[in-house]
Amino acid sequence: MLSLVDTGLQNPVFNTLMDVAGVSALPLYGVTQLALSSALTPHIPWSVGLLTLTWSAATGALALLVLHLQRPSRSPLQRKARARTV
Repeated sequence: MLSLVDTGLQNPVFNTLMDVAGVSALPLYGVTQLALSSALTPHIPWSVGLLTLTWSAATGALALLVLHLQRPSRSPLQRKARARTV
C-alpha cells in the first residue's frame, strides 16, 4: 500500500507540487527517476541508481534485524537459562 502512495506522490498529473523536499526520500523515487531518465535521455543517472540500492540494502537489513530479534534462539545455553526462569 505504501508503494501506491509513493507512486501517487510522484505522478505529475495528480501531484503538481512534485518539487517537495520529501519526495526524493521515498523508496520508489530512485527507481522512477532511473527508468525515466534512462528511457528518455542518453545519460544514466548513477546517483539515483545508488539511492535505489541503498533503499534495498536498508530494507533487507531491517528485515534481517527484525527476524533475528523475533525468532527463538536455538542455543542450548539460552534454552537452559529460559527453562530455569520459567
